[in-house]
Amino acid sequence: MSYVTSDYFYNIYGGTVSNEEQLPALLERVSALVDGETLGQIGGIDALPSKQAELIRYAVCAETEFVDANGGLNWLNEAGRAYIHLGKFSTTSVGGENPLFSNSAKSFLNASGLNFRGVMV
Repeated sequence: MSYVTSDYFYNIYGGTVSNEEQLPALLERVSALVDGETLGQIGGIDALPSKQAELIRYAVCAETEFVDANGGLNWLNEAGRAYIHLGKFSTTSVGGENPLFSNSAKSFLNASGLNFRGVMV
């Protein structure tokens, strides 16, 4: 279900990742996150108008770079958890302040209009 191929990521978007072997899995996971953020409105990316499809692809690419820069798939699995260590004391807090979407990805999603949660009048 990935909205972006490795070829698109590297050659059209011009993206970079630290672990090229993880890229297909990252693109797949990030595409699912973007689909969730748009409340499933994307459906088939090829059915979208070309401008919206391009913005969704750019959002996936920007978010893929963001996830990679923060630790890749491991970070994505741990997102929303805060770890605190103080001497022998340590705790984990779920739901901490850990932004899952980069500002770049959010801006592309906002421009696509597919993450709108209001009421159309």
